[in-house]
Amino acid sequence: MTSAALAALVTALLVAAVELMWLRAIRRNGNRALRVIWLGCLLLGVAVAIQPVHPEINSLAGFNLTWPVQHVLVVGAALALRSFFTYSVHGSRRVRLHLASALVVSAALVGLFALAGDQIDTRFGPGAPWSAVAAAALYDGYLGVTVVSIGLLSWRWAARETSRRWLRRGLRTIAVGCLGATAFVLHDLVYMAVSLAGDRPFWPDRLVNEVVAPVSVAVSVFGAALPTLGPRASAAVRAWRRRRAHRRLYPLWAALHTAAPQIAMDPPRTAWHDRVRMQDADWLLYRRIIEIWDGRSQIGPYVDNEVRRRAAELGAEAGLTGEDLSALVEAAGIASGLARAEHTVTAEQEDPVPALTGTADLAAEVAWWTKVAVAFDRSPLVPRSQH
Repeated sequence: MTSAALAALVTALLVAAVELMWLRAIRRNGNRALRVIWLGCLLLGVAVAIQPVHPEINSLAGFNLTWPVQHVLVVGAALALRSFFTYSVHGSRRVRLHLASALVVSAALVGLFALAGDQIDTRFGPGAPWSAVAAAALYDGYLGVTVVSIGLLSWRWAARETSRRWLRRGLRTIAVGCLGATAFVLHDLVYMAVSLAGDRPFWPDRLVNEVVAPVSVAVSVFGAALPTLGPRASAAVRAWRRRRAHRRLYPLWAALHTAAPQIAMDPPRTAWHDRVRMQDADWLLYRRIIEIWDGRSQIGPYVDNEVRRRAAELGAEAGLTGEDLSALVEAAGIASGLARAEHTVTAEQEDPVPALTGTADLAAEVAWWTKVAVAFDRSPLVPRSQH
């Protein structure tokens, strides 16, 4: 398989995946804009998928069938994608005009193909048939105007989209893909003009045709998928971070649960079981924070203030400040409380242990207790402060 065929195959598979996602979106909310972008991606995917097998298709047909099929499919895809932005930005009033122009261009391409015949794909020189030159110029001109229009509409829409960040990113990615497609069209026109003038272009056009074109399509299709893929990716990353925080809190939670088993609603049987629990990550983390607070309140009367003071001194000597130092002091206090509770020693304290106050922000609670849990589990200063 050639590099061009591989690029076409990868692009077609990407388009097919995006098609499935858009189809699900249409079933949930089947407005016109979603329907036309689904159709546009479908036509584009078919046009790209034809490329690796075009010799076989032409051999069966007995003539260069893939040329008019691919070019009309691309014109239809360009119309559909342009209509999506027209529906979304301007409403439906301009779509009929775009449809009429696409039909005229498609009919003209088929007619010029009929006149040019097998010479439609020749590299242009001074003796190239006018019909082949006209077909190439018409196609490049229509495609160039369309991709520039789509790119500008994408960028303008993204500039005023402030609430949906993944939609904004997708629109800007589409605009970047359109920039690459515009470069491809300009290259084609310049290459043709130089060839018609009788000169041989000094640069190879294969790189542009076989790399820039499919990459531009892939980038634009990826941008169309971002509004759907992005939130899912963000949710997956958020769930992974929640589960990681849940695991990091386990040593502290397990120690508190051993001292006060009543704090847990549904305790895991083992540390491994805790890692592979399938419940919602937000719910698991929320429950863990609550249970840590409950466990901390249970051992509060046993916490030794002298241990806390020693931990503060050791932490300051080690260069800890701010929340890192406070977390070390809290971890040392919890360790002392657990040890005293295990031996049923009631602390006779002249100074009460400072009460901790939570916040309404779960993220802040998680960050704080994670610092405490890491210090409790790993800091050598915690056991040193106990003596």
